[in-house]
Amino acid sequence: MEAHGGSAVVLACACVALVLVLLGAFAVLGLLRRGRERRAENATDGERPVGAITPASSTTVTVVLAFGPDHAPGVRASVQALAGRMGHRGSARDAALELLRALPEATHGWIGTEPEPLVAPVDDPRALLVGFAVRARRALFATAAASVADAIAVALRTIGSARDDDLHDARVWILAPSSDRSARTLTPLRAGSAPGTVACRFCGKSMAIYDTTCPSCGAPAPR
Repeated sequence: MEAHGGSAVVLACACVALVLVLLGAFAVLGLLRRGRERRAENATDGERPVGAITPASSTTVTVVLAFGPDHAPGVRASVQALAGRMGHRGSARDAALELLRALPEATHGWIGTEPEPLVAPVDDPRALLVGFAVRARRALFATAAASVADAIAVALRTIGSARDDDLHDARVWILAPSSDRSARTLTPLRAGSAPGTVACRFCGKSMAIYDTTCPSCGAPAPR
């Protein structure tokens, strides 16, 4: 009986120890998770992974593109024309699609959630810096992309295919470079990094990155 009682006590102690170990493990995991959340909250847009626009802030997106002197005059004229139409129905979608068409010619880019970011100058002082900011009524921009060019393409394509009622407070403008220490640094977009075409997920045919529907089968563009 004494041996049996001793075994029961040992078993009970082992169970208590196991429960304490499990509770400790869960507590450590909770602390690690909260630490990651705090680091993510304190990170600036420039420190976040490419395309990491969180659902909490994904109703706002800002894209900045830089264009070299060869393309700057045409882009400037387009931006000025678009700026004059901002506020009219469909103007945000028109601006998004126009910038999407110009994306393969951009030399540098940035995407984030600041409505009016300060932007550091790029290598070429003759470069034209173009900003485009949109607020939406629902989360449209949560995405994760392999590159800045892909993240920008996804965001612009999403805006270009959104309903007018989902978009408001759109703005397109020409930026002046800033020497402020907090200015965002644009990422170089190497030649060919901005895809000119994507494959339709239904018929497999190629379609331009600015198409909102497949010209071959009419299916919506992949996002």
